[in-house]
Amino acid sequence: MKYDIQLKTKITFVFICTFILLVGTLWRFHTQYIYNKSLEIANTYEKYEQELYTHRFNKRQTIDYLKKFNFTPITDPHAFFQKDTKMIIMKKGFEMIEYKESYYLHILTPHFRVLFKDNIHKIETQFLQYIFYIVILSLFTIIYADIKKYQR
Repeated sequence: MKYDIQLKTKITFVFICTFILLVGTLWRFHTQYIYNKSLEIANTYEKYEQELYTHRFNKRQTIDYLKKFNFTPITDPHAFFQKDTKMIIMKKGFEMIEYKESYYLHILTPHFRVLFKDNIHKIETQFLQYIFYIVILSLFTIIYADIKKYQR
């Protein structure tokens, strides 16, 4: 009987440790994917900013130039910045902002500032990752329950 209790304790301990490692690994993959996606978009924004800097566009020219790339200027940027606004990347000349499932490009120059909504890039929720996580968790739980059933 004592041997049976120790075995159950060891199996439970191994299950909990493996579960924590699994959750940590999947969380790391998820955050790395989001970071890589944001970095890819930031590199695109940096190319736009370099073009603006090279040609020394004024405010009107900047708005017209970025409208060609499907950006929409925000008319009242002061009302835009709220609690749930998340600054993702700040580089010289621009800021990349996340707000309500969209990316925003904030152009910063010594003479003017303009905020644009990016209509091309959206914040994507990776449902495939969540489904994979749920399937792995379900299989793991079934295996654990099956092992516990044979211990009785």
